Amino acid sequence: MPTSLAKKAILALSIVLVLVGMGLTISGAFSPAWQVVDIREFRAEHQHGLWWDCIRAEKHVVAVGDFYDEAPLHCMYKFDNSAELVIENTLNNIDEDGAAGESEHHRFWAWHKAILFFIIFSEMLAFLAICTGICAPCFPPTAFIFAISLFGASKFKKLYKN
Repeated sequence: MPTSLAKKAILALSIVLVLVGMGLTISGAFSPAWQVVDIREFRAEHQHGLWWDCIRAEKHVVAVGDFYDEAPLHCMYKFDNSAELVIENTLNNIDEDGAAGESEHHRFWAWHKAILFFIIFSEMLAFLAICTGICAPCFPPTAFIFAISLFGASKFKKLYKN
């Protein structure tokens, strides 16, 4: 039978790992770099994130294959109504504008909303696991809730990663 100190050490390690996982998940959700597209013809870089898109408009060639990023990223939210109108107008001229198909990546689709739901719900379950894990040494029945909430958080994270 493990000692009480060993149980607390393993519990503390699991809480630290849950915190690291939460931090990585949140940073990934806020990152626009889910899909990075280098458009060499326009010397531009597009980053398509889950809920925002960023564009670096100018990239200057320093050497063959190397670029110097001079301009900062300019970002916009996918759920912005004014951007939605511009995208609709661009898609109406898809026969005349070759880059109009790229506008499809700037929409806020239903699968974006579903992934955001799963991320938020798994983060809430992970936070519940941390709270119950902190209380587990004082009140042992919360260890059961700790295990269930960790299981639920891991299952929801697997849903949005697939």
